[in-house]
Amino acid sequence: MIQVYCDGACSGNPGPGGWAFMIPALGVEKSGFVDNTTNNRMEITAVIKALEWLSSRYSNLADVEIITDSQYVVNTMTKNWKKNKNIDLWHMLDYLLSFNWQLTWTWVKGHADNQYNARCDELAVSEYKKHLLDMDSNNDIAIKQVDTNYSRIISLSPEQLAEWLYANADQLSILYGNRSGTCDSSKMLEWLKKSFR
Repeated sequence: MIQVYCDGACSGNPGPGGWAFMIPALGVEKSGFVDNTTNNRMEITAVIKALEWLSSRYSNLADVEIITDSQYVVNTMTKNWKKNKNIDLWHMLDYLLSFNWQLTWTWVKGHADNQYNARCDELAVSEYKKHLLDMDSNNDIAIKQVDTNYSRIISLSPEQLAEWLYANADQLSILYGNRSGTCDSSKMLEWLKKSFR
């Protein structure tokens, strides 16, 4: 019997998530990322990805023990819990189970002392953390751009700002709607000087 450890993780529920599986006897570790998901979906996905990987390489492999800290997965498979949610994933798993696997489902306590379960958790969490770091980096760039534009605008004199607003009046009208009727730079300057007081 070959042992397969599976785990899923999610930041927020829903939110960015990661899945992972390990097959210690084969020295295999695989993981992946999903953008907007739930923890339960990642738990099922980990099992699906493991069985897909095995079925693509070992057509005659039959006895497999799936080891996971997800009671949701184990109890659905062993106690016939109703599959009310994540139907698409359960269908995918059912299809993979039709390949004549002799599967054993084993639950282990998460975040305990099982080194392989802990490693799967680490892999799954690292998948969504990498994505969150990328998002933070992109947000930092956007914030810096906004700060740069804001700094430029507040450094303008009322006259320069009036000219800028006048030059961009068409674009501003598109963005905010034309609520004030026609306007020229002298009227804008008069309004700005009042606003700057």
